Formats: sequence, structure tokens, C-alpha cells
Amino acid sequence: MTSKSRRQFIALGLTSVVYTGLGAPSDQDAAVIAAFLGALLRSPDFVWVDRLKDDSVILLDVRSPEKTGMLQDQMITDAGDHELVAELVRAIRERNMKPGSKFDGIETSFAGLSVKPPVFIGDIAAHSGESEWETLNRIHPKAVAWASPWLPGYSEEGNLALARCWWGPWPHGATASAELKKTDAGWSVTWIKLTVYA
Repeated sequence: MTSKSRRQFIALGLTSVVYTGLGAPSDQDAAVIAAFLGALLRSPDFVWVDRLKDDSVILLDVRSPEKTGMLQDQMITDAGDHELVAELVRAIRERNMKPGSKFDGIETSFAGLSVKPPVFIGDIAAHSGESEWETLNRIHPKAVAWASPWLPGYSEEGNLALARCWWGPWPHGATASAELKKTDAGWSVTWIKLTVYA
């Protein structure tokens, strides 16, 4: 859970704004992230499956992670026996890293991204003395998880994507990675791995 300065909950449901700047997410990003987070909730490795209901939601944090260290060797380690597509690994790193820095991320806001249930946008910064579950319940009573993704990386042809995020609640931190493919029906997850840290 981020410890940034206290911020208010931004939005729920469908929103739309015009983005400018280096880290501006696109409509394609919105579709990829929605498919990614939906698959995260449906994964058999989702640790809070006992809390899931038909109308459960996952909160998309309004900001991407500030650092990109988890896009480096740890991302490869977390994939285990699955070999990530090298082109996608390069793409997600290059898209999210500040020029000249290996570990500092570009500033990205998801506050106005168009999303639909089960994904809702909110500011997951905790109030003083607040647990992660209390933060989720304050923002949305049906929230069972939060996610803070980096911008996806894409293949040159634009039909493959790699997505990665921090997610929780989990006391020691957790990440998820997924490869996606674009078809006539939209973006679908072809592989996903959830990792919880001890």
C-alpha cells in the first residue's frame, strides 16, 4: 500500500478525459488492463477467493508505481518456468522507465481511464492508522482487491501485450504478470501468474 500524501477517492464507473504527457494511457491500455485485472480476480491463485461474490470489484489505483525495479530481474523470476516474450519484456521496461534511469518510473495517471465493473478507479492511499481492508471498504464496499499496474508493453505488431502490477491486500506485497493476445473479440489473457511474497 502506498504511503503517498493523503488523497481523496477519485471516481467510480465510466469516466473519460483527454490525456497528455509521457505516461498517458490509451484506450488500448484500458482494454488490456481491464482484461488483466478481471483475470487476476478469476485466477485460482487469488488468495482472497473466499471473499469473492458475483458483484465483487477490484480497485485500479489512480497512479502507476513510482519505481520500476519489479520490471527487472524479479519479473523474470516471478514467471517461473514460463519464458516471457523478450520483445514484450523490453517494451514494458522501456515504456515505464524514466529516460536515463533503470528504477524510476514515469508518472502515469489512470484517474480518467474508461473502465467497467469489475474494475473501478480509486485512490488507494491509506489514511493514518487505516488497514488495507479498511481502505478498500471506505472506497468501495464490494472491493476485494486493489491493483497498481504499470503501463502495458506491446509487440511491434500490436497484437500481443505484457501487463504487470502490484496488488493486494497482502501483508508482504504481491505482484501479478500476464501475457495477452488481441483477437476480433478483444484482448484476452493467455497466461497469468500471481506471486505473493513471504
